[in-house]
Amino acid sequence: MAEKHKFLVLDGLRGVAAIAVALFHRRWWFAEDGAFLQHAPLAVDFFFLLSGFVIAYAYEPKLNTGMSLREFLIKRLIRLYPLIILGAFLGGALILLKEIRTEGSIADAIEIIFFGIAAIPMPFPNSIAGQPFYADQPLWSIFFEIIVNIGFAIFLYKWVSSALKSVVVVSFILYLVAVAIKGDVGLIGNQYGPYGLMLLAGLPRTMCSFFLGVLIFRSLDQHWVGRIRAPAWVLPLILMAVFAVPDLGNIGNTVMAVLSVLFIFPLLVIAGANANVDGTAAKIATISGAVSFPLYVLHEPMYAWAELVMYKLDLFDKTAHLWLLSCAVVFGSVGFSLLAYKIYDIPVRRFLTANFDTARRPAPALQSRPS
Repeated sequence: MAEKHKFLVLDGLRGVAAIAVALFHRRWWFAEDGAFLQHAPLAVDFFFLLSGFVIAYAYEPKLNTGMSLREFLIKRLIRLYPLIILGAFLGGALILLKEIRTEGSIADAIEIIFFGIAAIPMPFPNSIAGQPFYADQPLWSIFFEIIVNIGFAIFLYKWVSSALKSVVVVSFILYLVAVAIKGDVGLIGNQYGPYGLMLLAGLPRTMCSFFLGVLIFRSLDQHWVGRIRAPAWVLPLILMAVFAVPDLGNIGNTVMAVLSVLFIFPLLVIAGANANVDGTAAKIATISGAVSFPLYVLHEPMYAWAELVMYKLDLFDKTAHLWLLSCAVVFGSVGFSLLAYKIYDIPVRRFLTANFDTARRPAPALQSRPS
């Protein structure tokens, strides 16, 4: 279990989930009624689950042996912020261009850019920005993940598994209430809502899946967990099948969220951790994992720029097969994300690591966790 390549399947699943999110965010390009991958917003819960698993694997033993909060935060910020900054600038530059062309408020546009870089919800009225992460909407999940990461590194990594189970239960109940009220998982954490409650609900949404992922990591040495296996190629098909389930109404969607977050996704992560691939499958999984975070962070601003060009050239009206053009834009975004990963993200992170990371320690072998 200690071999790093054991988790290549999870890398591949992360990429599949990122592509599903990217497709969902322009679902009307592929279906006029928008009925396309309607449960893809649950991919964010899958990301949180994977994040909890990976953070526990990479950092829990180090935190238990003396890694400081400062060292942990430096590592996490180096991992996340280069792409956060790029995504916020790509989205913010378009906002700034629109404000200049319409003689709008340039000051508001600049403020949106800088708050986007900070991955902080907008602390000003909705009349300026109707969404808390207007420059790059996917940053909402990164914001809450950073908060949960900090809580984990300060004290929650010390909690025994029984205590973390209570955290999962309480946070899931709060998340479930928000789902039942809103009727749309995708808006929880990404919209203000009345009194900002839908934004605040993003925290229990993140905590539930993140700490469930931590619990899965701690359970890997238990015999029953090792018996949950499936062919590696089946797992992405199951994941996409979940995302492809049609809209089921408020009650049905709530039930779908329960089944996915508490049962289907954990089983997929356990089976993925127990699976192994090699050869071409391993290369595909590696690329899929590499492109997942850049695509997730960058696809919204890239789409916005692409739409500006498409409207300027009247392509929406002149193209008979719009879905082909849409596919080209989506896969172009995948290609741009991979390029950004290669020529921007990796070099910047290497530079920051060499100059600021004082805790470069090798990844530990999996160990038994407290229960």
